[in-house]
Amino acid sequence: MKIRLILSTLAVAISAALIGSTAVATAAPVSERQIGGNRFVEVKQDGTAAIWKQAPPTYTTVKSYQGYANVRAVAGLGSGWYLALRNNNELLECEIDNTERCTLINGGFSPTRLLAGLSTTTFLEVTQDGHLIRWSWTGGSWKSVGIQGTGWQNARIIIGLDANTFLEINNANDLVRWSWANNQWNGAKVGQGWQNTRLLASVSSTQFVEVRNDGVLVEWSASGGSYTGRQAGQGWQSARLLG
Repeated sequence: MKIRLILSTLAVAISAALIGSTAVATAAPVSERQIGGNRFVEVKQDGTAAIWKQAPPTYTTVKSYQGYANVRAVAGLGSGWYLALRNNNELLECEIDNTERCTLINGGFSPTRLLAGLSTTTFLEVTQDGHLIRWSWTGGSWKSVGIQGTGWQNARIIIGLDANTFLEINNANDLVRWSWANNQWNGAKVGQGWQNTRLLASVSSTQFVEVRNDGVLVEWSASGGSYTGRQAGQGWQSARLLG
């Protein structure tokens, strides 16, 4: 849901950032969702990555990078920041507009199956055993706030929209919008028949993009209690990850 561009090459930037680093060095800025600026990040099958910016009626590439072959998940956080989870289970926080800023949050994220950024100070993790865990920036580092749900084995995709809202596509191919209220997550089904959806990324608190199995890019906008879609591109078969 938020994204944060990475450096010249993820390989170079991440290697430099990982040396002797265990947590983000400076306090995360306070902000909204996604990478910010109506942008999202794509990681391609060939290990390259691109930052896409909304340019109605479509999207245009504003930056591209090498060295993303070892990344298995990305999630935007806001204000030009995003998460990158590597195949070695190290989770990094990276800055889109800085070629040298990519810092290790922690290792040991092997149980992680899904990630969703809610804001620059909050993200959600779904583990292999179905736990929904919230992480927050507290006291100069990222810390687990605790388990906020169980039984999430059926979640297929999650993306954040804002600090208190995220979307889920479950294994029944329903689109569910989750909102934080009364100290718990409350879900409302807002769509069905999403079996052709391969990838999602948040663009703003009211918009997100979908990559379908046929390679079509669809932009969805909030409309009443649901979402209205329009084609925004095609030829996205090479996309491996969105965030």
